[in-house]
Amino acid sequence: MAFTTKEKVKYHIWGSTTSTQYDSIFDQLIAQVDDVITKRTGVATDSSAVVTVTNEIVRGLGGLEIKTNKHPITELTKIEARDSNNDWDEYTDEVITTVEFDDDTIYTEYVVAPIGKRQIRLNYKAGYKTTDVPDDLVLCATLMVVQLFNQRDIVGLQSQSVLGMNLQISQEDNNFIEKILTQYTPIYAL
Repeated sequence: MAFTTKEKVKYHIWGSTTSTQYDSIFDQLIAQVDDVITKRTGVATDSSAVVTVTNEIVRGLGGLEIKTNKHPITELTKIEARDSNNDWDEYTDEVITTVEFDDDTIYTEYVVAPIGKRQIRLNYKAGYKTTDVPDDLVLCATLMVVQLFNQRDIVGLQSQSVLGMNLQISQEDNNFIEKILTQYTPIYAL
């Protein structure tokens, strides 16, 4: 699954989806934009609707919550914590079944998070199903693809003169995209 589709991009550019002339370019740009959004925000999507994260090591906050790198969390299968010998101790199924998810945070009923960097190891699933991707992320991905497509020949320029017309690259689109991505970017205290 992608954050946007060729049809949405084409409709945004031309108001029509009939042309197939640039389909291979759109496929490449959509894949690149998906990768950028996923790396920037941790929001996961793929063809199976969720990604499986195995042995992700995160910071222990010393309480009832654990922050993850991918979100939204849909399933938790394992929580382990480092012990004093630097070995991993797995928490019981009882602890795992008494959790709640809030986007990129796991809330446990019992304290399972020792304080410190690299103290918790998790296995979980995260991602949006096709129908669950927030509309603003879909719009953000569409605008990013459109912007990259329209600027494919003028990379690095603020403006360009073409056949006597001066083309300005809009900073408003960049600001709008940045504002959306910032809403989904997790912020962690170190």
